[in-house]
Amino acid sequence: MKKFLLSLAVLAGAAFTASADEVTITMAAQDDYAEFIIDGYTFKALKNAGGTAPTFNTSKGDMRLYAKNTLEIVSPGNVQMQKVVFNISAQGKKQQSTITCTPGTIGAQTTGGETVTWNGDAQDIIFTVGEKNDFGTNPSRNAGQFDFTSIVITYTQTGVAKKNADMAFDPKSVTLALGEGFTQPTLTKATTAAVAYTSSDEAVATVDAATGAVTILAVGETVIEAKADENDEYYAGSASYTITVKEPVPAGTIVLLDPSLENGIEGWTLSADNLPEGLTYVWNWKSYDNEYYLNGSAFANKTAYPVSDCYAISPVVDLTDYNDASMKFEQAAKFQTTLKTLCGVSVREEGAAGWTPLEITEWPVADSWTWSWSNVIDLKAYAGKKIQIGFKYGSTAEGADTWEIRNLYVSGQKSGGVGIVDSMAEENAPEVYYNLQGIRLANPEKGQLVIVRKGNKTFKAIL
Repeated sequence: MKKFLLSLAVLAGAAFTASADEVTITMAAQDDYAEFIIDGYTFKALKNAGGTAPTFNTSKGDMRLYAKNTLEIVSPGNVQMQKVVFNISAQGKKQQSTITCTPGTIGAQTTGGETVTWNGDAQDIIFTVGEKNDFGTNPSRNAGQFDFTSIVITYTQTGVAKKNADMAFDPKSVTLALGEGFTQPTLTKATTAAVAYTSSDEAVATVDAATGAVTILAVGETVIEAKADENDEYYAGSASYTITVKEPVPAGTIVLLDPSLENGIEGWTLSADNLPEGLTYVWNWKSYDNEYYLNGSAFANKTAYPVSDCYAISPVVDLTDYNDASMKFEQAAKFQTTLKTLCGVSVREEGAAGWTPLEITEWPVADSWTWSWSNVIDLKAYAGKKIQIGFKYGSTAEGADTWEIRNLYVSGQKSGGVGIVDSMAEENAPEVYYNLQGIRLANPEKGQLVIVRKGNKTFKAIL
């Protein structure tokens, strides 16, 4: 579930007379789309109750609003918008709905049109997406969308032309294990206004509102945001970065499929056996927001391909010094028509041809891309040996699920020494709540259907 950032290039100068000018807005991914300020413009992209949230499609480079979504654009106090032109993406040309606005007017929309244009004179505009595909080239029965790659705003400005706040963090994301040292990203800015810092999840990390100093508290993810108000010289501005805190890796643990490594798949064999015509691969090593993971899927070209026993095979894992062993891994999936029946994990001794299936009792949460841990799988029978682990993918023409896997941990107790057998199934672990979109809930409500994570277990519950 990715969100978007609007990056603006605004002309700034000294004294300014009221004349028309333009600003170009180009879409890019961002953590928070509900409300943010860039170069003095405030943007709010919101879904309707029960609908699909606005998102940014990384591969196509477009912002996507769905049926009944709204997009609000608010200009700075001394700026009046006269014209807003949305440059429609390839997907938008297929699924374009009737767009309405308050205030102002929307120009005539055409089937497969290149642009949608607003005209008026306002500082605050709300655009609303219709329910059906009225102007797309796809069938009209499809749900409506409003998908665009960029926006051009024509505006007039009175008074003194202000400068951009130019606030940015480097890097924009930090991943660390609980207990590790934390190096705070560097904030650069042009604005002379005071900066205020906030943390989106203070259970994970708190931040000093004035200095930005961060204190890490627990496993999870939080967004640290810095905001500066508008002053006489600069527009308001903001910048943010994401902190991901992971569980510390126990001593004696062999880590495979490390999500922080671009080459984290090194040594693995991604089989292309048993593939039907039209499908070139099932397993690959993908990335999203600088996090890597093993991805298995036989859905391509809008088609579910039937696949049987296609394996992603680990390098040899040496357990010759262990007298006990177990494994676990993180996984995610959304649609699960065949996942639990045709996919699985197996083990074999080095050099063996056949695989021995292992039991997965904890699968990903359905209808969500939420990462969750598998159950701890016993490998004691293979202690003292060299093994390989294989993730098996299977599908049918009726269903081809996507299975995402990362952080494969093989842990154990070494012979002649004290080791650690990692167990995440602690019964006294605190419960963490998420909504069905996988967003963590600080204050879930009574009667709400939620996803609950308790230690290694993830399940749905009504509070």
